[in-house]
Amino acid sequence: MLKKIEEFHKPAADPVKAVEFLLPQLAHKDRFIRYAARVALEHQPVKEWQAKALALPNATARVEAVVALARQGGKEVQPALVGTLEKVLSERLTEPQVLDVLRAYQLVFLRTSAPDLVTMTAVRNKIEGMFPGPTDAVNRELAQLLVYLKHPKIVEWVCAELKKPSKPLTTEGLDELILRNRGYGGTVASLIKNAADQQKLSYLFTLRNATVGWNAERWTIYYTFLAEARTKAGGASYQKFLTNIEKDAFANASDTERLAIEAAKLRPAYKPPVLPKPTGPGKAWTTADVSALEAKLKSGRDFKNGERAYAAARCVVCHRFGGDGGATGPDLSQVAGRFGLKELAEAIVEPSKVISDQYAAHVIVPVAGKQFIGKIANEANGVLTVVVDPEDASKVVQIKVADIEERRVSKVSLMPEKLLDGLNENEVLDLLAYMLSRGDSKHPMFKK
Repeated sequence: MLKKIEEFHKPAADPVKAVEFLLPQLAHKDRFIRYAARVALEHQPVKEWQAKALALPNATARVEAVVALARQGGKEVQPALVGTLEKVLSERLTEPQVLDVLRAYQLVFLRTSAPDLVTMTAVRNKIEGMFPGPTDAVNRELAQLLVYLKHPKIVEWVCAELKKPSKPLTTEGLDELILRNRGYGGTVASLIKNAADQQKLSYLFTLRNATVGWNAERWTIYYTFLAEARTKAGGASYQKFLTNIEKDAFANASDTERLAIEAAKLRPAYKPPVLPKPTGPGKAWTTADVSALEAKLKSGRDFKNGERAYAAARCVVCHRFGGDGGATGPDLSQVAGRFGLKELAEAIVEPSKVISDQYAAHVIVPVAGKQFIGKIANEANGVLTVVVDPEDASKVVQIKVADIEERRVSKVSLMPEKLLDGLNENEVLDLLAYMLSRGDSKHPMFKK
């Protein structure tokens, strides 16, 4: 049977007969035959089998058909594929069938385009009640899909799973391997004895991409398990994998969340390297002076000097750019998409002229005690956490809300003025080009 199916791994002389033969094989109990039949079907004209395949009575066959069409069709087939999977999920399915459906959803969105809000909401509503389910395998797929679909509750639900007692890894099925050789067998046995909870590791990996549903408590749960995982054994790259997972999670957090994470000391606050000094001589730069440089930004700029000037002006201390920098100010990686030159010049030279509510400092006056000025990193359980040093997110004070006599937004930005005054014209130009190019050394502004 398999060889006969593989004869159709190319366009058939008679596609109608080929499709007639292949469609029933999509429901075969042997997954290798199902796979071969699907591949063969993909080599035939889609118009000959799309409608017939999606109307097959067998649930497994219809999921195979969805996979085939996702690999062949464009965005226009997405509604039909999502609708088919929704109907399949309404049937009585085995665990392998549920896994196939969840993975098919993922393939559909990867191959045909990201879903629009209506589709996203419909799929979320269909599968949200399945998490958490009875098996780890299904829960892993559900978590990945719900994170991708930006379900507002998935972070909360997964963090609830992370709080449960960790399950040890067993040697089931590995006894013969461990006893086969005292060298590597002993290493494997030791690793298993002190391994992290594998399901929780998968959740750690999945949540790194979650961008909605976080709060201070959930970040604490996430970092608590990350710290636990670091005490466990793994392969040679295990610790590096954990580091990369954490870097992704932190990068995907919002500016406000990154500040809260560092203020809570869940990760070390950013410490800049030794910063270069401005070359100078500088001058008292005005917004008009900087805006007037626009014509000189078209080409001929120096990328390395711009990177250096960005550090010399101390921008890196408070702002992330390209994944590096402090967390007390906004991420500047995409500043070119939000500001033109004039707006950027004003934001740098006159930081207190327009202050976003998201980045405003607050003046906090306790009933008894000295006044504090800083960025509110978190407010929870009746306690206010305030970052009082914009250059070090770990320097915080905690004040009971009940003890606060006055709280008001400061009219003065946390960002200092005159940061450009030590830079000469070329340094300012290269700094602006560095930021407006989004750190792209191949941007036309750097062409000589």
